[in-house]
Amino acid sequence: MMEYLIKWVKNIAIFYIISTLVQNLVPDGKYLKYIKLFLGIVMVILLIRPLGELIGATDDYNKIYLQAGVDEMSAELKAGLEAADEERSRIVVGEYTDRIKSDIQEYVTGLGAGYKDSSVTIDTDAASDTFGQITGITVNVTRESAYDRNHIDVDKIVIDRDPDDMSEELLSIRIKNYLSDFYNLSKRNIYVNIV
Repeated sequence: MMEYLIKWVKNIAIFYIISTLVQNLVPDGKYLKYIKLFLGIVMVILLIRPLGELIGATDDYNKIYLQAGVDEMSAELKAGLEAADEERSRIVVGEYTDRIKSDIQEYVTGLGAGYKDSSVTIDTDAASDTFGQITGITVNVTRESAYDRNHIDVDKIVIDRDPDDMSEELLSIRIKNYLSDFYNLSKRNIYVNIV
């Protein structure tokens, strides 16, 4: 009996040294708490094992404690992975949206219009068939130097419409056509506001 007690104390001491070494080798981060949880469960099993052997229930204790630890660790790990996946999706959609806005700004300023801002709507429902597709674009442009680069003075020609309105309409149509073709988006989902 004394020999068994000495062996039990040695096992606990060796395990404690090894667990301390493992905890020091693992960098502080997300997984350290899982490692500490697992090592704590193993330590509890080592401490309770002699009692279980006295009453003949060693295997039952081991299964119960290990299963409880594994269930808790898997639930926490699953929650952590889901949160990381949501964060990754949010970052990807943000980068995609920023790139689209940058492309729109480049095109609008290339037309000679003033770019004010834009908004892009993307389907972020992972269960949807259109996941990741652009569902709408709104662009706000100004008439600031819209056609000043190629401006030629001509005598005023009077037609039923105001020439400024027509140029705004043409500017709006050109932007809609470009965005519709480039992003394969219905023109009904593209709004161009000239302010």
